[in-house]
Parts: sequence; structure tokens; C-alpha cells
Amino acid sequence: MRSNYKNAFSLSELLIILIVIGCIVTLTLLNLDFFRKKIYATREARAYAILEYTVSRLAKDDSFYPDNRVFKNTNAVKVLQNGATVTYEGDTKFCKAFASKIEKKTNENCENTNLANNIPSFVGDDNIEWYLPKGSFSNGWEEIVIDTDGQAGPNCFGTDFEIDEDENKIETCKIPDRFRYYILANGTISKEEPDSAATGYCCNFSSLGDIPENTSIISMVLSDDNTATPITKEVSSSSPKVAICGLSNGDYTLTVTPPTNYITNIPNDGLAVKVSDKDIEYKIKFFKSNYKSVKIKIDCPADKIEDCVSIKLGSEAVTVPSDSNIVNIDNLPPGNYKLTVETKDGYAFMPTRTNTTIEQEIHMGQEDIEFGFNIDTIISAKISE
Repeated sequence: MRSNYKNAFSLSELLIILIVIGCIVTLTLLNLDFFRKKIYATREARAYAILEYTVSRLAKDDSFYPDNRVFKNTNAVKVLQNGATVTYEGDTKFCKAFASKIEKKTNENCENTNLANNIPSFVGDDNIEWYLPKGSFSNGWEEIVIDTDGQAGPNCFGTDFEIDEDENKIETCKIPDRFRYYILANGTISKEEPDSAATGYCCNFSSLGDIPENTSIISMVLSDDNTATPITKEVSSSSPKVAICGLSNGDYTLTVTPPTNYITNIPNDGLAVKVSDKDIEYKIKFFKSNYKSVKIKIDCPADKIEDCVSIKLGSEAVTVPSDSNIVNIDNLPPGNYKLTVETKDGYAFMPTRTNTTIEQEIHMGQEDIEFGFNIDTIISAKISE
């Protein structure tokens, strides 16, 4: 008698088939997760580039933040857009101003933005959802959230976690589609939550007129703290507006180091600045000085020429560098000056090896002036005034 089950699968064959199908499904899911991560990462990079570009534009846009790079300025401004005058003000000023710079699929909804309820400020034309702050940057910064996958989910951050019964942190978001950034009041973007320094005040600088090609340094330091490290910024033609932020209340000294042959409206010995419960602003003007320089070359056997000579111009001591044998005295207005070069103990001028002081009358006109001095060791030396 012929069996009706001759062509049927055996149990072991079915198990093998199920295992193969399971492997295929697992590999497919793993690949899907990999590609989802890649897609979200690509969208996040695109959104961050948009964020960076738009924040930079707003920070430099005088129509929204006139003469002020700080987003704390929530004063009303009227901006002409598409033939109509639009008013931006209050705690939605930044959100609405930002939205005005973006190609959108939906209208801005800054008044009702709510991350917990998945209500974005707007949706970009690339389907990325933007959750912008409704606030005045009173703490020095505000938070922005970008959702690269919209309402589709998983709507979570890579930093999300739960605490298990053993009090261990367990990550709950394997494939994050939401990303959080922090916008500081001075226009800086941070991926980490700012520390308390961001809650301080800002000193905002804008340059008037042409700016020298070579970068100039703006520096502030607490006047009554000799151990404080100066806070510095660079200002140039590409960055005519800068801000020094994180300042607490107190008295500061502001200095500006212009390039050679330029001067500024800030005194050489610094400007006293007082920070008192608000941001402050200064306008810096650079002037082509037409002033000339004195260049002094010192040949000395000492390791550092500061150990070999001291130099005065008039009654003012001249800084002698420790890493060069060239001393530059820049930005000298036209006039007559007395240059005094004195050797230190154990050194004297060549060729006599007895002369320890040289005084030179110089006249600054339309040309730079150069001097050179050869110094050698002696057994003893007497310094004359």
C-alpha cells in the first residue's frame, strides 16, 4: 500500500526552515535599524547645518536685533516681509524670527509649541519638526529640539533612560530621532547643557567703519583680581560683532590690541567697564594711524635679551621680549623722543666693553627707524643713569 505522507516535511526539516526564516527576519530587522539610524543621523546633520546658519544670520541681522547680538533683546521690532510689516517681540520673538528664515511646510505655531504633546513650532519642507523656545533667554540660554522623523516616532532622545530595580540606568531609546541643542544669548550653539557661566551678562562689541585685515584682540579681565584669566575674543572683517558673555557683576578692564599701524578709540592702558545687572555694549573704532615704528635689534650672549638690557622711550619702560632679539615699538606719533638702552650687570656695549648706557635722540617722521646694538660680557660693569 502506498503512503499518502511520502512527500511531507519531517519535523526536523520544518525546524530547520523556521530557523532559517528567523535568521533572515533578524538580519532584516538589524539592517532596518542600521539604515534608520543612518537616515536619522543624515537628517540631524542637515538640521544642525540649518540651525547653525540661521542662528548666525539672526545674530547679525540688525532688523531683528539692532546693534545687539544678544537674543535677550526682546524689544519690539517691525520688519518688512513680503510687502507687509511684521512685528516681532516678547518671548516668541526668537522663535518667530527663526521661523521666518526657514522654508516651511506648515505655518509657525510659536505660541502653542509643546514638546510633551508633540506640537512643534513648525514643520520644515523636509518634514523635520522644530521645537523652538518660548522665552527671553533670561538664564542666558534656551533649548531647541529637532525631531527628524516627525510624528512617526519613536520620538525619543539618545539620553533617555530608566532606572531598574537595582538602580542601574537602562537606555530606553536605541534609535533616537530627536536631538536637543542649546542656544546661548550671544548666538553660540551648544550640544551640552550650558553651565552657570551662561547665566551671566554679556559685553557686546560692534566695530565702526573699516576693520583691519589682521585680527584684533578684545580682552576683559576683573580689575580687582590680579589672578583672573582675561576673557578674549577676536574681531575681524568677517566677524564685526562679537560678545564676551558669562560676566558676573563687577568692575572690569577692557583692552583692545589693534594690528600694527592701527589705533582704536579704547585707551592703551584699558577702559574701565562696570557690569551691573544687565548686558552692556561698546562700539570700537579702528583708525589707520600713519604712525611709525622703531625696530631695535639686540645681539647679546645671554639666553634671553631681557636678561641683557633694559630699554626706555622717554620715561616709559619698553617691554623686552624673552623669545626674540627684536624689540618693536609701534604706533609712535610724529615727534622727538629720547631712547635709552642700558645693559644689565655683567654686560656692556661693544666695541669698548665699558659703556653700559646709550642715549639716542630720535625724530619720528614719515619713516620707520631701525637700530642695532652689540653687547658682550664684562668682568664688572657700573650702570650710569
